[in-house]
Amino acid sequence: MTDTDTRLDGDVAQIMRLHREFVEANGPLDSSYLRRRVTATPGELVWYNLNGSVYRGQDHIAELWDALASNMSGPASTTELRDEHVEVVGDVAWVTYLNHYRSDFGDLGSCDCDMRATEIWRRRDGEWRLVHAHFSTHVPNQMGGV
Repeated sequence: MTDTDTRLDGDVAQIMRLHREFVEANGPLDSSYLRRRVTATPGELVWYNLNGSVYRGQDHIAELWDALASNMSGPASTTELRDEHVEVVGDVAWVTYLNHYRSDFGDLGSCDCDMRATEIWRRRDGEWRLVHAHFSTHVPNQMGGV
């Protein structure tokens, strides 16, 4: 194994850890995690949310999480992850996965659906930050798909 292979193995493990922390923070919609791990660089974050809307910037998505969290009735959101895949090329990493997501946001609605997701992480000054997230519904076995 070369030094590069060792570094990439370490990067893949680090991204998987960050991904799992992100999913865990999504349960109670802990916006403090977003403030620690989502890029604060103006204009960099673009987030395609499962609700169909686009959120731009750390504050924008954190405000959504705060609003949803304050309306949650019952336990935190639950997830059932599968088909997780991590790729790292230099200072960019992406995670793709499928998930069954359940949450009740009180008056704001609820969600109980299969979804597909992509996270893109970028390393700057040795720190990984989430710079893009894309969530959409997943319809298994549609027209020959999985």
